[in-house]
Amino acid sequence: MEIPSDKWSTWLLERRNGNNPEEHQRSLSHLTPIRDQVLTGAEIQHEKTVLDAKCGDGLLAFAALERTGPSGQVIFTDISPRLPAVCQTITEQSNIAHQFRFIQIKVFDSTNIPNASNGRISPEEEDLAE
Repeated sequence: MEIPSDKWSTWLLERRNGNNPEEHQRSLSHLTPIRDQVLTGAEIQHEKTVLDAKCGDGLLAFAALERTGPSGQVIFTDISPRLPAVCQTITEQSNIAHQFRFIQIKVFDSTNIPNASNGRISPEEEDLAE
């Protein structure tokens, strides 16, 4: 079954790097040290479960598995149904799907939350889920 595209997955998978493999590699060389700092700060332990909320294309989640080891697990979540599905396909092709779980999260209605609230989902983020 084909999962429909949405604004967020289309931008991330197709438009962010202009569908250019060279630009994608430049982007990765910039993002990889940042990703590694985030994962070091998370203090991921061997054989534990890691949750990657807003997993996107799996940049953090796939690297987190290296830190959890073969007995660990990584859970991918995103508001886009397409992004966890793409990541799931990658894990199946790599024969590591047993170490991952994939969950599509729903965006909640944030209209009653004051604008100054920490953690508020912006209208722009809600639009990306549509």
